[in-house]
Amino acid sequence: MEKIGKVGKATVREALYVPVEQGSVFIYKVKSDGVKLFFKDFYVATFDNTQDEGPWGVGHTPVEALKTAEREWERMNDKYDYDEEYRNPFREALENLEDMEVGETTGEVTVKEVEVLKESDVFVYKIENNDNLLFYDFYISTFDGARGETVWGMGPTPLDAVTAAERQWDTKMRGYVNPFKEALEKLKESNNILRNY
Repeated sequence: MEKIGKVGKATVREALYVPVEQGSVFIYKVKSDGVKLFFKDFYVATFDNTQDEGPWGVGHTPVEALKTAEREWERMNDKYDYDEEYRNPFREALENLEDMEVGETTGEVTVKEVEVLKESDVFVYKIENNDNLLFYDFYISTFDGARGETVWGMGPTPLDAVTAAERQWDTKMRGYVNPFKEALEKLKESNNILRNY
């Protein structure tokens, strides 16, 4: 059961796309309403295999979103041993950046704060696709620090989003205390309490 906090809207604009061997990679820019939601704009990289479109990575720039998606694809490949002939589409997109084209699709998503973590600067939001966009719903995890609220991770569940944010923080912010570690412990603890009822 999700605990719901703030609810708002975000505008999603297809920033770039590039055809790859098994489909297309899309990069969308997500801009919060600035009224109820205060996270900074971010980019999400998706892969459309011509049957469905799934989000794989987020970042503060299009290239960063592609790189996090590329790492996530490799991580999932190591975990589930994808077919070898199914090449990492995000690596292919990074290798062919000069072939990227500007996209035209624009839509709106509903953003709901979920898994409210008390006394924390870490937030988790559900991005619900309710327009002409084709990608699946997903969760993002943000940190509200000195430079404002920024997105650090995404995933198909709140736990996955915070876990991805924890990994991303460790990759980029070595030497700084990782706020997502404590949030992850709280999230796991609250999930265990719910399971015991």
